[in-house]
Amino acid sequence: MRFTLIADVKSAVDLAALAERGFDVVPPDEAFMPSEPTRPIRLNMNRLMMVTETSDPDVLEVNPMALTAAFGGRALQLEPRHARVLNVLAREADDGGAAATRDDLYRALVGRDDADAPIGDEQVDKAVSSIRGALCEARGLPRGAGTTLIAAVRGHGYRLVTPTVRVLIR
Repeated sequence: MRFTLIADVKSAVDLAALAERGFDVVPPDEAFMPSEPTRPIRLNMNRLMMVTETSDPDVLEVNPMALTAAFGGRALQLEPRHARVLNVLAREADDGGAAATRDDLYRALVGRDDADAPIGDEQVDKAVSSIRGALCEARGLPRGAGTTLIAAVRGHGYRLVTPTVRVLIR
């Protein structure tokens, strides 16, 4: 999903990071009609780009709009497709610890930009493996401990293991 952000962002690094997360940036002078007065726009880039407001080691903070996440206060390094998968897992965990179905995870991987891309079980498994690795790295756990954070539900999909992980969606 893509969003248009009206902001006066001049940094090429910030523009690239926003584009990667699905934001098209339009400067204020191009966003408003000439007859409209331009309104001051304040944008907190740190709030939009990062999600590290708590240092509780069990809290997974997810920002679905910016496709960012942090675990225990440490930002997770995930590509946008994998961040969308984590958003689905977090949403289901927040709804009572339910498992995310493979169909939901397929849709998260495909997204709107690459709807014709073939997605199979191996891409879903690879995405979950990448997320497990990022969670373990943020927590300082061995990579094999990822299965204690995200469990496979046979014949259904995957779920975040709660109460081990507490989810906070911002």
